[in-house]
Amino acid sequence: MYLGDNQNTDANRELVKKIDANFLRVELYFKDQHFLLSRDDLPFIVGREGSSCHVVNNSATTSRIHCIICFKEHRIGILDQSKNGTAVKLGRSEPVLVHNEFFPLSGQGYIKPGAKIELTDSDLIMYKIITR
Repeated sequence: MYLGDNQNTDANRELVKKIDANFLRVELYFKDQHFLLSRDDLPFIVGREGSSCHVVNNSATTSRIHCIICFKEHRIGILDQSKNGTAVKLGRSEPVLVHNEFFPLSGQGYIKPGAKIELTDSDLIMYKIITR
């Protein structure tokens, strides 16, 4: 028997398949832009640099390559690669600061370059995860 060949490993493989199978797309809204992203459209880059970013945000707290919406460990999430971090608000929860790490996304909420989210801010990116 190989390390990892057991009932728990098989159960985990099935769980991963369910997570992958349930994800349909992520919808992003930024200013007047609307993006419908399937798994094939990821990774999706947010930053200041127009030549390499899908969403260009020129705010003072945005890095050239600020964050990436991607799949990691079978979860959709945000990978922060910035100097200032990225504020993420999941649903009605309190915002969290993600800095140089991956943070899984679920349901719907807001993403903003920098440490703070204010719902009146024009630099907010609204997201919505669509599942089966």
